[in-house]
Amino acid sequence: MQQQQMDIKPAYEVEVLEGTVDKEVTRMIEGKLETEIIQVPKGYMVYFPSGHSIGVATYKDLEDLGLSEAPNLVDMESGDTISKPSQHSLKSEVARKTKPTRKKQED
Repeated sequence: MQQQQMDIKPAYEVEVLEGTVDKEVTRMIEGKLETEIIQVPKGYMVYFPSGHSIGVATYKDLEDLGLSEAPNLVDMESGDTISKPSQHSLKSEVARKTKPTRKKQED
């Protein structure tokens, strides 16, 4: 029997964009509107497994959208959320699981 392979991907991926971009800002100065160009960070690109992407200006905006944490894994066939990935590296997980308990250390 042939085993079916699941298509599991992160719900999204965030990329930090390096550099700055020009932004036109209009301000009221002494009763007159004045426009100036300022440099602002490029921000972030968020990519989704469906092929869509969005630009996000600030980290605060990422937090407001719920995209600042590690993404859940999604089964692309059903759309079901699989699990939240561990915040620990695989190496640290193995070390934690093989570390002797207190009772074993006392013996």
